[in-house]
Amino acid sequence: MLNTKSLITIVLLIIAEISFAQSGWFLQSPDPPVGDFMSASFIDENTYTLVGPAGLIIRTTDGGTSWINQSYPTSNDLNGVFFTDINTGTAVGDNGIILRTTDGGTNWLSQTNPTTNGMISVYFTDTNTGTAVGAVGTILHTTDGGINWTIQTSPVNYVLHDICFTDANSGTIVGNVGTILHTTNGGANWILQSNPTTKILFGVSFGDENNGTATGEGGVILHTTNAGLN
Repeated sequence: MLNTKSLITIVLLIIAEISFAQSGWFLQSPDPPVGDFMSASFIDENTYTLVGPAGLIIRTTDGGTSWINQSYPTSNDLNGVFFTDINTGTAVGDNGIILRTTDGGTNWLSQTNPTTNGMISVYFTDTNTGTAVGAVGTILHTTDGGINWTIQTSPVNYVLHDICFTDANSGTIVGNVGTILHTTNGGANWILQSNPTTKILFGVSFGDENNGTATGEGGVILHTTNAGLN
């Protein structure tokens, strides 16, 4: 499942990255192993993990000077990845695949998912509490590090592309047809918010509980200063 939002993000982050030693943008050298990278999770300026097609997982601990192949034996594309610390991370992908590592990616274990819908993005507010989103309006939630994933009620059945939380309670999801969902209780309830576009929204990020930006197809950029009330 091609996640355009993540692919664009990785093009920016991996082909060129910000350096404290050099001003502006410069090419990443050497290049990472060949592949279309769909998502990245950054722990610090030196340590980050990328995921992509057919279980592709690579990691660097030296800012991209060298890369470690941690790929998982699956034909499923991996679309999203999120680390809460240097050791603990979760990756999600097509056909409901969810992978978890607690040793920095040396070992990835498959977790049980109550759905086979494709998953696109995942976000954890702490080591154990996380939410994943994907096709057909799927929203999954865990409070035990993914040992158990439960389906949360979604007010839409559109593809959901990205998710962001500012704390354990306040989160936002974006997706197809201009979908923006917001929760103030950790996902127990997701509320559909109105906005001025029906274009696909691929990415969302909040600087704090109230100030956030969503981006999508056709160069659309939406901004809120009151948690999406308008």
